[in-house]
Amino acid sequence: MLKHTILVAAVAGMALAMAGSTHAAIIGDLGVLKDTADGGINPQTGQPWVPGDQYRLAFYTSQKRDATSTDIDDYNAFVQGVAAGSTTYPLLGNGTWKVLGSTETVSARQNTGTETNVPVPIYVLDGETRIAVDSDDMWNGFTGSDGSNIRIASGPVVYSPYLDENGGGDSGTNHGVNCATGSNSNGTIRTFLGGVDRVNWGSSNANNSGRVFVRWDSGNPESNWSFYALSDPLTVMPEPATLALVGLGGLGTLIARRRRR
Repeated sequence: MLKHTILVAAVAGMALAMAGSTHAAIIGDLGVLKDTADGGINPQTGQPWVPGDQYRLAFYTSQKRDATSTDIDDYNAFVQGVAAGSTTYPLLGNGTWKVLGSTETVSARQNTGTETNVPVPIYVLDGETRIAVDSDDMWNGFTGSDGSNIRIASGPVVYSPYLDENGGGDSGTNHGVNCATGSNSNGTIRTFLGGVDRVNWGSSNANNSGRVFVRWDSGNPESNWSFYALSDPLTVMPEPATLALVGLGGLGTLIARRRRR
């Protein structure tokens, strides 16, 4: 009985120690974020990722539609449906997604709740490439006097390589996919979605950071466009195996106590 008690206590201690470790295995909500994101360090805290940390995800839609609607909810419903149809990430549709786009009356910042800074990092759907350290970083571009965008983000890459809802997409130095935004690079309204003649757009993998959300030329809103989507804040969770160990540890502790009684 003594040996059994010692063994159970040892297993319980090991499980609880692993669960409490700063390097315990974690998994991102919706099954996307990897524990290797930013080298395993949350850029907001400067510490290893732990359960309870928050982050956001972004993608561009591989499916396309026109940009003629004046109702921002039409575009929100569209990107939500595309997320739900992801074959790589079947849980993606469980999140809440909003279009990174502006109509005549609603800006991209208003629509995504980023009029004031949301201090969580934003990643694309490879689960580890960061677009920005927070929403202000994503919107820190500005427009030049000639209407051309100068820069958009100060993340770890020269440009912001958005991926589609399945984690795929154009890469390298190509321009990627044209995405209707109706927005300036700071998330305010420009040549808006639902306009009569023109709509502003950007490139999912622009050859410079300034062209992600805005181009100095604008396109036909009746054409088929991809759109950018941004999730609401998501939460890091313990990896299921870690949860199992915690449960095992708790059970072992309970057994040991009852045997002592």
